[in-house]
Amino acid sequence: HPCTHHNLVEKLRHVVTGCLRKHVITPHYALTREKPLALVAWGCRMLMSEVDEEKVTDFIKKYALKGPEGDLPKEGQYTHALIKKAEVPRGSDLKDSVLCPNYV
Repeated sequence: HPCTHHNLVEKLRHVVTGCLRKHVITPHYALTREKPLALVAWGCRMLMSEVDEEKVTDFIKKYALKGPEGDLPKEGQYTHALIKKAEVPRGSDLKDSVLCPNYV
């Protein structure tokens, strides 16, 4: 949700960027104030009111890279309002072969 507190967004951003390179972080008006954060993967979603690192990393490990593009490492073409290009998390590689390498 666009009105989500900056600290919550930054906490989620920290976990997600530490888990995988291929991700998008964006506000969405369909989210509610009660559950202003969401993780979305091909056919799956998890709505959250708080950032629970264990739940976030479990979701990513279970559902990430299941879309039709799989583990293709190429960069996407989307650049509109791009703030920062995604980086490979320390301990993984361009294909995101190791999901959430810095989380147990």
